[in-house]
Amino acid sequence: DARDVLAATIYTRLVDWLVNTINHKMSFGRAIFGDNHSITITDHFGFECFHRNHIDQLVVNSLNEQMQYLYNQRNFVYEMLEQEEEQIPVVQLHFYDNKLAVDHLMNKPKGIFSFIDDASRGRHGQNYIIDSVHTNNSPFIKRASATEFSVAHYTGRITYDARDMADKNRDFIPPEMIETLRNSTEDMVKILFSNPLS
Repeated sequence: DARDVLAATIYTRLVDWLVNTINHKMSFGRAIFGDNHSITITDHFGFECFHRNHIDQLVVNSLNEQMQYLYNQRNFVYEMLEQEEEQIPVVQLHFYDNKLAVDHLMNKPKGIFSFIDDASRGRHGQNYIIDSVHTNNSPFIKRASATEFSVAHYTGRITYDARDMADKNRDFIPPEMIETLRNSTEDMVKILFSNPLS
């Protein structure tokens, strides 16, 4: 588990460093010419639905849910607002607005990830997650069984197994490991771990 958490942390910090470095290099043009361009990188899996879905699939699918919401906002909502501001006749587009689904996944303290975080911190486990889902009365997230809940994603309802979610969510890296990486002979590793974990 520690190996996987470390690999994910190195990957995340490397991508963050790369994006920040490119944006910093581009900042000269922004300062001089008022250019507001920047670079962002999106690297994620497509939607996942298996016979058994766990926290890994929930994370991937929640990211996709958020990306769909962002896409809808940028391509439908903002475009229609811009057309209205420019007094261009607006054709009303009908699209699935998944904001409430995103809210029920991500919001604190009533989103599913808050329930999982609480279970991880309190060492409660699956029962806490399932009970929290059940008492929340969300139309998007429902109890499916004693160990499962289902989420109404924009692609359809998917059932997730809550067993081991709390344990897998504990992405703790021992301070000794961080200190070892900060003292690495590899300059890039030193740079990536020179700041505290966020």
